[in-house]
Amino acid sequence: MNNPLQFKPTRQAPVYRQIAAYFERKISDGSLKENDRLPSTAELARQFGVNRETIQQSMRLLTRQGLLERAPGRGSFIRRGLAQKSVGIIFGRRIFTRPDQLFFGTLLRLLIERADDSGWNYRLFPVRDSETPEQELEPFRRECGQLDAAIEFCIPENIRQALLRNCPLPLSSCLFRLDAADLLEQAGHYLAKHGFRHPLALSPGRMPDLEHARIPAETEVTLCAADPLSDSAEAYRLVRRHLAARPECDALIVLEDSLYVPAVQAAFDAGRRIPETLGLVTHVNRGVEPFFPLPLTRLEIDPAEVAGQISQELQARMEGRPFCYTPVKARLIPGRTCRER
Repeated sequence: MNNPLQFKPTRQAPVYRQIAAYFERKISDGSLKENDRLPSTAELARQFGVNRETIQQSMRLLTRQGLLERAPGRGSFIRRGLAQKSVGIIFGRRIFTRPDQLFFGTLLRLLIERADDSGWNYRLFPVRDSETPEQELEPFRRECGQLDAAIEFCIPENIRQALLRNCPLPLSSCLFRLDAADLLEQAGHYLAKHGFRHPLALSPGRMPDLEHARIPAETEVTLCAADPLSDSAEAYRLVRRHLAARPECDALIVLEDSLYVPAVQAAFDAGRRIPETLGLVTHVNRGVEPFFPLPLTRLEIDPAEVAGQISQELQARMEGRPFCYTPVKARLIPGRTCRER
């Protein structure tokens, strides 16, 4: 193909991301301005010397980042309101120390990456558990005048309430949720296909959606709720008690990654062997690999999807538009813990 822009991709990132980065630079340096219309997909493919699908991937990425608006039949336009913005991220320090908060450490990194990708500035405001919420929020208050929006997550409830009462900025509280019924349905169908009939599903607290999950008729799932914020001994006791009372139980479904270790330990201490006498499907987050001698059969959640929705919500709030989160779905990845061949 012709390449009039003399575009020379490297091996450091996918080509479509490099093309998206090219447009980000043009927006940042003012070469492309708000409402500017981009050439057609075919013309861009010719200019960059790539195929049309690569250009489409770049355009979709720029749209997700809030830099581009695509109007069917009219073309792609540089989004209005792209003057550089600053966002404050307020989070609990516990995301770095508590195993049940590991997801949020990953989420923080991804939110920072998205801010960088969108050309936004960001400021971090970690807070501790404290009886003096105003004191913990003081660094954020001092810089409010230099910020356009804020994100908060994993902060103590008394500090959250103080923030909600007095925050003068558009604020995202990260109100995403997992599609719990889908998690259970995927695990239930997969276990049924591999001959398991009496699984125990361990969830993080009571999740009413689970009661509406569509499980194969031949499979009897027992739901059991454990609080992931309490001592992991609670989850351990629940699993041990169930395995002792229900010797026919032949599989574990762990719907929260922080419950994985106590659940598996309880199974081993009960004399069960995975996968010989007990199947296992566990929730994990993409990029995390809990220890197990065999590849885990897993329900994988991509934190990047959550970060994307939070960024979209924040953009909508700043523009005064409504936003509705889409429940995050998992992808079941086969391993070796359900007697797979």
